[in-house]
Amino acid sequence: MENINSSITKKIETEKARMKVSWNTIAENAGIATATFNRKRNGGTDWTATEVARIAEFFRIPFTDFFPTELVDLSKTA
Repeated sequence: MENINSSITKKIETEKARMKVSWNTIAENAGIATATFNRKRNGGTDWTATEVARIAEFFRIPFTDFFPTELVDLSKTA
C-alpha cells in the first residue's frame, strides 16, 4: 500500500495543477505557515486530519480522495 503522506501530497499536487493556485494559497487555506506546509510536502512532517480536511474543503473534493484506494475500500467494509 502506498504511504498515506505520499498519497496526500500527490493529490494536493494534482488538485493544485487543476485549479491553478499557488502553494501559498493552499497553505493559507489549510491554516498552516508556508514553511510548515513545504516541510509536509517534502515528507518531513506528517499531514494532520484537520489539514487534509481544510484542503479538501478548499478544493471542494471528498476528504477520502486524499487516501489510497485500498484504504478507503477497507473502511467501507468495516
